[in-house]
Amino acid sequence: MDANYSKELSLYFDKLRFERNMTQELFVNGIVSIRQFRRYLKGECNIPQDIINQLARRLGFKPEYVIWDFESERINEANLINNFYNAVANVDVEAADDYNKQIKGKYIIDNVNKLYYDYTVSLYNFYRKKIDESSLIDISVKLIDFPNILQNRVLSTAEIMVLSSLLTLQKFQEKEVIAERLKLFVAQPELMISGHNERMVVLCLQRLAQYEGVKKNYLEVIRLCNHGIEYNTRLKMFYLLEYFLYFNSLAYYRLGNIEKYEESLFRCYSSLHAENIEKKIAKFTRLIEDDYNISFHDFAINYIKKTYAK
Repeated sequence: MDANYSKELSLYFDKLRFERNMTQELFVNGIVSIRQFRRYLKGECNIPQDIINQLARRLGFKPEYVIWDFESERINEANLINNFYNAVANVDVEAADDYNKQIKGKYIIDNVNKLYYDYTVSLYNFYRKKIDESSLIDISVKLIDFPNILQNRVLSTAEIMVLSSLLTLQKFQEKEVIAERLKLFVAQPELMISGHNERMVVLCLQRLAQYEGVKKNYLEVIRLCNHGIEYNTRLKMFYLLEYFLYFNSLAYYRLGNIEKYEESLFRCYSSLHAENIEKKIAKFTRLIEDDYNISFHDFAINYIKKTYAK
């Protein structure tokens, strides 16, 4: 049994015994010592199958049911934390607070989920100005053990999420080495250990496009964004589509290609309103109106009139 899996399963057992209103002493009595059980919880050694069977029966459950529910719990936990992250990313404070309250009352049994949650909390604190950018960088670097993490060829979803986010932080100095790693992930998605490799490829493309935009490499921004759009289209996804269209509009605008700028900006408007997430629409409307000194809604109306009047 994998050491992390053993630790997470042990934490799940501890959660179940708590919810069954049992002390640790009563739970393990006659099966294993308290000291040994706590070693399982710390991941210092693997929990054997016969101990799993006995602990499950002590709780009053069939062992196979515990394993099945453990796997379901990990998925549900990941979905809840992902919803929390999306609410933070969309600056939806009310939803973010609600999801965070739900998560705080739970054991986080999966190590990848714990990393994802801890990062999201720090990002939320940054957006609310409770910590500054330097503090966010320090927290992120410690969470993934940067730069030592670069020695690992294969990374988890949460590690890629945090690693790629460092590209977006102005004060972080070692961006190029991260950009090169993200390019490798785009070329070889099998190096990302995730049930959602497709989405992680799109995330890497989005981070790279933003990075190249800061460097004013506008043709590369367009190439990366088009790659992301094509990837989404091929897999019938809409993940981060509004970012690719927004970045494309900025790149075309800087290059003086007004026709392509307007087309990309209108497609961004259409994508946002098709998804119909109020906070996300508000976020991008603020960004775009600041960038171009326009009314985003009026721009879309005028674009339709101009395009279909031909």
